[in-house]
Amino acid sequence: MTREAVSAKLRDTLLALENETEIVLATTNVNRVADRLCNAVSEETPVPAISASEWQALRALIFHALEDDKFFDREMPTLTGLTAKEFRQLADRLSAG
Repeated sequence: MTREAVSAKLRDTLLALENETEIVLATTNVNRVADRLCNAVSEETPVPAISASEWQALRALIFHALEDDKFFDREMPTLTGLTAKEFRQLADRLSAG
């Protein structure tokens, strides 16, 4: 999803919440608010976003590496910061498709 699409979705959601009387927007330019929220979110997420197929590929790569004792040896936690168990938990959280 592009930054513009995220900003548009945020704008639409803000306007919907205001229509439902969940929030009150005290601005004449909801686009500026949506863009600011988008920028804040962008600091925490990859830009451009990682696609579903890319997440699946990363998941498959992790599982493949975990099965290969020559690849995932005792030095890998030092190199990556995660143990095999932690990588397995991470891969389990990634979408399987």
